[in-house]
Amino acid sequence: MLRLTAALACMIAGDHAGADAHATEAQQLAVRVGDRADAWQWFGRSNVGSWRTLLAVEAGEPGRALDHASQVERGALPSRGRRASLAIEKSRAHAMLGHIKQAAAELRQAEKLSPNRIYNNPLVQDLVLDLLQRAPHGATAREIRGLAWRMGVLH
Repeated sequence: MLRLTAALACMIAGDHAGADAHATEAQQLAVRVGDRADAWQWFGRSNVGSWRTLLAVEAGEPGRALDHASQVERGALPSRGRRASLAIEKSRAHAMLGHIKQAAAELRQAEKLSPNRIYNNPLVQDLVLDLLQRAPHGATAREIRGLAWRMGVLH
């Protein structure tokens, strides 16, 4: 987990190579640990994959983020909150690619898993407002408006 935290710190500092080095080291360690429901449950292949998804989104690489996310076994993530976090990052990646419908679907999934994880997240609030402006009229726009209302960002 220290490697993953270091990777995020590097990413925030603009050190993409450092972030990748830390994430790669974490992934190599996770391969040995696997995805087990014991003391290591918060560190395993799936959790590292979820973090790598976040790191790729932060690096502005949505395609790479979705590649990482596709390798994550959601059920192996240790909590509903971690599964919701993965859905949020997938939504951000889809939004970056202009996939509004998929972005909305991932946010719905995150809301079902952990409403507080999205309602109180400023990044998600900004994402929802952005999607609301970009969504074509129809079912997807209604879903996003409903989510915005439930989050309290639409008055």
